[in-house]
Amino acid sequence: TMIHGFKYFIVTVFASVVVYRLANAPPARHSFICALTNGKLQCPKFRYSGDVNTGWESIIDDMQSSFEKGYEIGNSIAIWHKGKMVVDVTTGYEDKHCTIPYKKDTIQLVFSSTKVWTAIAIAILVDRDKLDYNR
Repeated sequence: TMIHGFKYFIVTVFASVVVYRLANAPPARHSFICALTNGKLQCPKFRYSGDVNTGWESIIDDMQSSFEKGYEIGNSIAIWHKGKMVVDVTTGYEDKHCTIPYKKDTIQLVFSSTKVWTAIAIAILVDRDKLDYNR
């Protein structure tokens, strides 16, 4: 009947919206409801602890934006500038359910973090004629 057809149509449209929202959610989106509502419901609150020197507050703003968009769950950052630590903070949570605050000693999985620094070191050595790419 017409009513059954309409019900199936509504369910299909709703399911399509759900699948679309979830498929286009950032990888670390915090919960099903948070992803479904594009960050409006049941999303954890941003939190941070530590020290930020005057003039470096935008780092926290950037970290909060990344967290609220679902690209980060938790992290830690320390920035040294001209021999002085200007940022030393942890943000967010260490678990996917966002119940345990991220701490300075939270173990973090990092992939390929040394490749960039190795490439830079090699480039510097080549620039100083201490190494040759062709030898």
